[in-house]
Amino acid sequence: MSRYQEDLLPRVLCAVLQTRSVPFRRWVPVVGSSTQIDRTYRRIQRFFNGTWSPQVATQLTVQQLVKTHKTI
Repeated sequence: MSRYQEDLLPRVLCAVLQTRSVPFRRWVPVVGSSTQIDRTYRRIQRFFNGTWSPQVATQLTVQQLVKTHKTI
């Protein structure tokens, strides 16, 4: 997982939990600056543009949550 993905993953997870929706556009205010809507939207698209299977995404999510929890 790249540094870029490590940075974005917790934000995307928070956006999903806060908005309780799947459309990327609804995540933009949670993930990034509201003044850079298009830029943040494109960043989310690039994040999911890879060929991650649900299993890989779940594994990376759990790893990131454990890593983040240890630093708190």
